[in-house]
Amino acid sequence: MAERGALTLAHMDALAQSISAMHAKAEAHAGGAQALARVLGMNETAVQQSFLSNEPDCDILLRSMKDLCAHNAPFLDARANAGKVRRCHGDLTLRNIVMLSGVPTPFDCLEFDEDLATIDVLYDLSFPIMDLWRAGLPALSNALLNRYLDRRDESEGLSLIPLFVAMRALIRAHVAASMADDKPKSKEEARSYFQLAQRAIEPCAPALYAIGGLSGSGKSTCAAALAPLIRPMPGARILSSDRIRKALFGLPATMRLPPDAYSSDISARVYALMRGYAGACLDAGWPVIVDAVFDRREDRAAIQAVADERGLRFSGFWLQAPMDILQERVAARVNDPSDADLAVLAAQAEKLRQAAPAQLQWRKLDASQPAPEIARQIANS
Repeated sequence: MAERGALTLAHMDALAQSISAMHAKAEAHAGGAQALARVLGMNETAVQQSFLSNEPDCDILLRSMKDLCAHNAPFLDARANAGKVRRCHGDLTLRNIVMLSGVPTPFDCLEFDEDLATIDVLYDLSFPIMDLWRAGLPALSNALLNRYLDRRDESEGLSLIPLFVAMRALIRAHVAASMADDKPKSKEEARSYFQLAQRAIEPCAPALYAIGGLSGSGKSTCAAALAPLIRPMPGARILSSDRIRKALFGLPATMRLPPDAYSSDISARVYALMRGYAGACLDAGWPVIVDAVFDRREDRAAIQAVADERGLRFSGFWLQAPMDILQERVAARVNDPSDADLAVLAAQAEKLRQAAPAQLQWRKLDASQPAPEIARQIANS
C-alpha cells in the first residue's frame, strides 16, 4: 500500500490505535541499556561483515550509535523500571502490517528470540516510523508518531527516537546487504537504509513553533505540513488545542463536544496542558508545534515563555485570510477535530477586532496560500 500511494492519514490514526492498544496489553519485562547494547553489537558485527563497512563514515555512524546508547543508559534503565520495556511485536515493518477488516493490524511478530522482542515500546514504534520515511511518506511517518503520542504520553522518551530510528534503519541495511549477491537491487536498498541511519542521528536543536489564527485559517493543516520539515526525523511533535480538549473529556478527536466544554475555565485548562506537554517535549530535546487560536495576548505570551524559560528559539505565526475563505472552509468541515462553526468564527473575529489586532507581534502569513507553501515559509524563516 505504501509503494502504490494507498496509505492515508486516517490509516495512520488507526495504526497508532492498534499499536498503542498492543503496547498497553503487552507484559512488562526487565531490560534497558544492556539489552539495547547487545542489539547494537549484533548490528555492528553484521555491518562490518558486509560491503557496508566500506561506506563513507561507517565507523563514525557505528561509534555515534554506541555513544548515544551509553549516554542514554541511565534513562533507558529508568524507562525499563517504569514498565516501558515490554514483550512487543519486535519486527513491526510495513510488510508485517495487514489491512484486516479495514483496520491496520500487526502480524507475524518476532518469535525466534524473546530478548530481541522484549524492547522499549518506542523502539517497537520506530520500525514503522522509519519504514514510512524510507518509503517517501514523511507526513505519514510524522502522523504515526503524533497519533501514538496522543494516546500514550511518551513525551520524555522522544530523546531516544533518533537512536531507535537509526537502529531500525541499520537493521534493514545489513539485512538487505546480506542479499546483495542474489538481488542486485538489494545493494542500492542497503545503502539507502544506511544513509537513513546516518541522517536519523544528526544532531539538531529543539525549538517551539506557535501557529495561531481564526477557525478556518488552516492551522492544523499547516502544522501537519510543517512538522516533517523540522528535524530530527520524523519531525516535530504537534500539540493541537482541539485534540487536547477532546482528550481531556476522554473522547475521540472527531467527536463533538457540548458548548460548555468551551467555557473560559476549560479553555484555560487546555492551554495550560498544551504548555505542559510542550515543555516536556522541549526538555526531551524535541521540536514542538503548538496549534490553537491564540487570540488572547496572555496565551501568546504564556506559550512564548515556555521556550524563553529554556533559552530555546520561539517563532510565532498568525494565519489570516479574508472572511469569505474562512467561512467556506469552516462550513466544509467533516469529521474534523475542530467543533467551530460559522457562529464561533464570527465570535472569534469580533473578539479579535475588539482586542486591537495591531498588538499581534507574531509574523502574519497569508492563509489563502496552499498549506505546503506556508509550511515552507515557516521552515525557512
